[in-house]
Amino acid sequence: MGRLSDFYVIVSDAPLTSTNLDPTLNQPGVWDTFQSAYPDPNQGFEVNRTGRYVRIQFGHTGQLNLAEIMVMAYPGGSNKKHEIRSVDLLPERTTNILIFPVPFTDKLVIDKAEDVMRLEILNVFGEVLLMKECNDSREEILTEQLENGIYLIRFLLSDGTFKTYTILKSFD
Repeated sequence: MGRLSDFYVIVSDAPLTSTNLDPTLNQPGVWDTFQSAYPDPNQGFEVNRTGRYVRIQFGHTGQLNLAEIMVMAYPGGSNKKHEIRSVDLLPERTTNILIFPVPFTDKLVIDKAEDVMRLEILNVFGEVLLMKECNDSREEILTEQLENGIYLIRFLLSDGTFKTYTILKSFD
């Protein structure tokens, strides 16, 4: 539990220029909140501001393990809430889904040993841009229509659960 407490949630419109905590917290335009206890999965942080960069950073030295971060956004002042999920794989956790190349350009290849029923590629607002039913152990997705940037790839497994990963289309 110690590797899931004593951390900051940091949000900024501008890139965070330091990896050190104090300079980051003192950077102009940065919003932060400190979480001293093990996080309640139902708890959220109301930021009430714009923010392109989100960082979770320990309040001390050591390793912070995160299983999932969910960011809720109201793009363009809309009243419609968009859910963005990003999963950071823990070193002790294994996955049976291989995504390559990373970063990708015009094609993304998925090797899967798990029973994946469907995959979706989403933009950072949580909008589904591409959906594909999965029938084979290897799927190739043509991605020429996607602009360079960060995307989410979400897999629907046969047991009804999802696995979501962050992927990057090359900025060549």
